[in-house]
Order: sequence, then C-alpha cells, then structure tokens
Amino acid sequence: MRYCLSIRLDDAAAAPFSFRNQRIRDFLETEKAVRPEPYISLATLAYERQAPGLLERNWQQPWYNDEHHFLFLAGHVLFRNRQIKGNHYVPTPREVLEILLNQEEAHHEMLKGEYCLVLLRKSGRQVDIYSSPLSLRPAFFSLAGGQLTFTNYLAAFRQYQELAIDKQGLVEFALFDHCLHSRTVYENVHLIPGGWHYRIAGGRCTNKMTYDVAAWHTPNPRPRQETLGEINAALKSAITNYVDSTGSLNIALTGGFDGRLNFSFIKKEDYPKIRAFSYGMPGSNQVSIPAGIARKLGFGYRPVLLSENFEKAFAEWGKDSILLSCGLTGFNRAVYPYAYNRIKDYSRSCLIGQYDMIRPIYNNPAGVIFNAFSRPLFYGTYGAFKENYQAFARRSFLDEALFTGEIRDAIYEEVRARHVEPYPNLTEGLRYFFFLLRESMRKYLHTEFHLADVFVDDFVSFADLDYLEVLFDSAYAGIYKGLFAKNQWQRRKAHDLYVDLMALNNDRLNGFYNDRFLKPGWLKYGLGGLALAAAGKQMAKLRNRLIGNDTFRMERWAVPFYQANRDAILEKSPYFDSTSLRRFDGQKPGDSGTGYRYNRMISLKLWLRHIEIN
Repeated sequence: MRYCLSIRLDDAAAAPFSFRNQRIRDFLETEKAVRPEPYISLATLAYERQAPGLLERNWQQPWYNDEHHFLFLAGHVLFRNRQIKGNHYVPTPREVLEILLNQEEAHHEMLKGEYCLVLLRKSGRQVDIYSSPLSLRPAFFSLAGGQLTFTNYLAAFRQYQELAIDKQGLVEFALFDHCLHSRTVYENVHLIPGGWHYRIAGGRCTNKMTYDVAAWHTPNPRPRQETLGEINAALKSAITNYVDSTGSLNIALTGGFDGRLNFSFIKKEDYPKIRAFSYGMPGSNQVSIPAGIARKLGFGYRPVLLSENFEKAFAEWGKDSILLSCGLTGFNRAVYPYAYNRIKDYSRSCLIGQYDMIRPIYNNPAGVIFNAFSRPLFYGTYGAFKENYQAFARRSFLDEALFTGEIRDAIYEEVRARHVEPYPNLTEGLRYFFFLLRESMRKYLHTEFHLADVFVDDFVSFADLDYLEVLFDSAYAGIYKGLFAKNQWQRRKAHDLYVDLMALNNDRLNGFYNDRFLKPGWLKYGLGGLALAAAGKQMAKLRNRLIGNDTFRMERWAVPFYQANRDAILEKSPYFDSTSLRRFDGQKPGDSGTGYRYNRMISLKLWLRHIEIN
C-alpha cells in the first residue's frame, strides 16, 4: 500500500493528495480518499481482493475517526501471540486506538508487525507517531507551514513544499548506502526509525526511543536444547497464522536456507494452495534446486527465468525500480519488479525469508554499510574515521566539496551518541552489531521490500517480534556464535538452528542439496560434516569461476540501462562529480564493490533529476 496523510495543525483546511498520473497506479490500482475533518486528508493506494490475506486486512479501512481521535494504521499490525484469542490475529483500528490510549509507549507488549501508527488527539491538534521495533518498511514525515505530511511515497512531499538537499544526508548516503537514523537526503523530511515515539504539539516535535533492540542481548543466553521448543513454537505460530489466513500464496524457495526453513512449517494439506518460486538464469542452482525439491515433495513451483527476455526488458524495469521506490532502490534491483510482477497474478500473498538473525553477521546482508567507514566508529579512533572519510571523498561520485569537516564530525558524534555511549556494558562488537541491525538491515529491507511490496503483500517471518525476542534469549541467536567470524570453523554453528527446526517440522528438507553443494543435515555430523560442507563450498566457488555467477549477470544486463541514460548520468550537477562519473563511463557497472556504489549513486542522481532537484 502507498498512502499520504496530511493534517493541518492550525485552523486551515488540509491540502488533499491524489496518486493520479503517478506511475505507481499501474500496479496499485485502487485509490481511496477520505477527509473525515476539513483539516485531515488521507489518500491510500492499494489492490483489492474479496478475500484478503492476514496482513491485507489492515488495508481495507486503515483509519478510525470519532469526536476526539483520528488514528491511521500505516502498514501491518498484528496482535502479539499472548493476545491472540481464537482466530483474531488482526486488530481493528479501534482496538489499536484503545491499546494506544491505555498502553501508550508500552503498546509493543500487545502489538507487533511492521507499522507506524499516527494518532491525532483533536483537542489541541496533538499528533503522536509510534513505530514498530524494526521499521522494515520506510515511512516519512515533514512539518512545514502548519501542515504535517506523513507518507511512504516520497514524491508526495513535492505537493506540499519545495524539496531541497540535506547535504549531511547525501554524504551519509554515499558513505553507508543509507542515511542514518531519521535523516534523509532531503531537508525537513524525516525517516521514522524503529521503536520510536514522535510527538508533534504546539509547533514543536520531540522524540524518544520506546523499544530498544539492544535490550535483546543477554550475557547468559539460555542453552539451545532448553529453547528450541519455544523458538519453534513462536516461528510456527507466525507462519501458520499467515498461511491459514489466505486462500493461496506464493512462497520464496531458493537454493539457500531461509526459504527452506519457512517451507518446513507448511502443512502437507496446504501444498495445493501454495506456489513456490525463485528467480535465476536458466540452469542456475537457484532454479534447479527448488525445482527438484518441489518435484520430490509434490507441491507447485514456477521459476522466474532471467533469460534473454529479462535482458531485453532490463532497462525498462531498472527505471521502474527507481521511480516506483522514489529513488530508494537502485536500477540494479530490476529483478524485483520483473519477478514479483509475474507472481502476483497467482496470489498477492507472499511468504519470504530474507531477514534473519540466526547466523553471524558475515552471513547476513549488511551490505556496504559493513565497511571501513562504519568500523572505526566502534573499534578504531577518530583519526581512522577521518582518514577513511577523506580518502572516500575523492572517489565517492559526489562533489568532493560536500565532504566537509563539519559534516564528518557531526556524523561521528551522532553515531557515538546514539549507538556507543548509551551502552557502556556492551562490548565494542555488540555495539557495532546493534548499529548494523538498526541501520544496515533497515537499509537492506527499505531498498528491496519497499519495491517488492508494490506487487505483493510480503510477509517476513523472521522479523516476527515474538520469534525474535525468544531467539535472542537463546544460544541459537547469531550474536552468540562467532558474531564477526570470517572462516568456516568459527562459524561452525551458523546454521544449526535451521537444521534443528527443519528436523522438527520436515526433516526431508535436510536431505536435499543447497546452492553450496551441501546437504543441511551434514552440519550435524561434527567435524566430518563440516569437512563435507567446506568441500561443497569450494565446489560452488569453482563452478562460479568456470561459468560465472549462475544467478545474475548484472554487468551484462546493466549495459542497455546505462546506454539509455548515459547523457543524464554524465550531465553536470551541483552535487555529483562529473569527472568521477566520466571515469566510470564505458565500464560495465557490476553489483558489488565500486560497481554497486556506482549503481546506487547514478540511480539517486536520475531520481533527483526526475523530480527536478538537480
């Protein structure tokens, strides 16, 4: 769903917003508008189904209005496991309002999901915004000229105010591939971080943290054997409730562990209503492995083949990746709109598994934020950060003049004040871990799921709050088993929870090869199993050296996109360095290292040009 809520905090009428003439309407075709008071205007854009799935139920009418309050539910809101009575998993807006009025900042004890809750107390026009602990899908607000604008569609802000660049936000985006905490690349446009409460009253905005994920750490986690049943029950509840709520659904199943674990919880009697999918080039392990599992277990599977048709359409889908996400996603994620647009006709419900805290950090999608610029903030010295900052300024694709000492010091001091100083009892590694959890995981999900959920209603099982809280109380959690370990031996227990949970629910899945040429069950065979796993990993590396990446051909696919946009990419801009962009001209932009940064920076440049900020 895309939404735009505007509230006048004075006596003037609210300016309405419409998604008409927006590219996104081609995919989210239903627009609903409501003006319960002259000073409140809400527009939502979603798809409609007669029998909505679990998470879609919040979208049928995501607002409540009475004489004293107006409440808007942005995103997915569910009851915590302890609150579920019968089949009542999804609270109504009125039920959420009652919980907020009674519990306020402690509402996380009763609610979970991926949401922001916007509560207007009409007496005094006071607005409270509450966010879920992880904030996997972005939501933004701006307060200007007596009007509050709250939306997950960045282009909407242009209707209410002139957009200008926040220079620190732009530098943070270049350094970390993500603006930190609540900053964005735009002045006076704020991203709402996970587990925070913002209050807007009397023309002032205050905020404070209400749910700290760092509190998940415990010095003495409970043993695996003692906690396995609880972890299994929490994850099983999340997945079963979701599957039972919809008549049909897609489920991501690749050659890896995450989708396989999700699938292990699917009951055999539900096989007829599911269709597994993955995407990859013809012959890829990401296609052949799930196809083989589906054939042997007897459920539906349909791959999205990244073949010549995809290559021909890449430039178009790359542009859509930028426009549909308002610049949050780079053109190199063209596979997401291409793939999800093909599976949505079977079902808008989609179970995915791309987020977990089971494994140590080297196995997680921390991306380029896990780099030389973030590490010195926690392990090194100010001098090391300063040196890396200055070196990066010369090769960032931005105008080097943006990298001022003032911005450098502000970034350093803000990160230390927010992620280091409040945690004197945590080690450097744990402080760094929770920084990565709050920032890089959020960045990863904002850029990927915010694009995918245009096409499908995606449910991220491993982000379930009930599951995460019991997981972090267990030695199974990734932070307790070789947090930053770089080698196979140190990470020897990285996948044990996957194997143990699959053994409880569908042990046959432990006996199929994965994309690393190992069977998950081998990991339970001690040193012998580790040796087999290490050998399989080397076979996978050898295969990639011989035939290249068998899932993606980013460097080849990106060529037509680059050629179609070359003039705009090389065009002079007050923020981007034309010299460094021209230095990359003629190269094939890859999907890692400098190539990835280049993809992200030129995608942002094209977006800013599109909305006429350049």
